[in-house]
Amino acid sequence: MFSRVGFVVTNLRMEPSWVSGFYNHRGTAEQHIREGSTPSMDAPVVPRRFRDNEVRLQLHELAYNLAVFLANVGLPEPLADW
Repeated sequence: MFSRVGFVVTNLRMEPSWVSGFYNHRGTAEQHIREGSTPSMDAPVVPRRFRDNEVRLQLHELAYNLAVFLANVGLPEPLADW
């Protein structure tokens, strides 16, 4: 309903449409990082021991890498938006 207007000042020597897309993707990635780092009401309490935190982080990395892999392997249309 409302148009998005923004200004980008950069020293990248690319086409304006490429620069705009690059910064849009970067903003989207930063939003996902922000969402992932915000504790939610149903998130488990972070363990106090270093080893427990390390395992938890590795499990999250594995899940993220699996999701990225599945997004790039060319899934059938009904599954592509998952």
